[in-house]
Amino acid sequence: MCKEMESDKKKTVDDLAKAVPDSDCRYIVFEHLYKTADGRPADRLYFINWLPRSASNPQKMLYTTARPYLKEVCKGCIDLTATTRGEILDQILKSDGKQKDDDEASDDGKDDWMDD
Repeated sequence: MCKEMESDKKKTVDDLAKAVPDSDCRYIVFEHLYKTADGRPADRLYFINWLPRSASNPQKMLYTTARPYLKEVCKGCIDLTATTRGEILDQILKSDGKQKDDDEASDDGKDDWMDD
């Protein structure tokens, strides 16, 4: 059930999303290297609970139940749960500022939800 895998630091979030299995749950510790808005190199560690929709319910329950114990070992990591590859990409890229939050105001200075 446990598969340990090390990866090159040059691997990206896209590489991670491609590498996760289609129908097996996993715990993943991922170091994401990125540049801040002002161009400084930075990194973040993520503890990802991968629960693909096609995994069996007993397997998802097992991984969900054991998660708090493993999370204790990974203190300091940003905690994520993902059921699709897109969720992995969205959550990590949102946290490093590469993606705009859905509820942020548009760049034109107007709030889309307000009447003119």
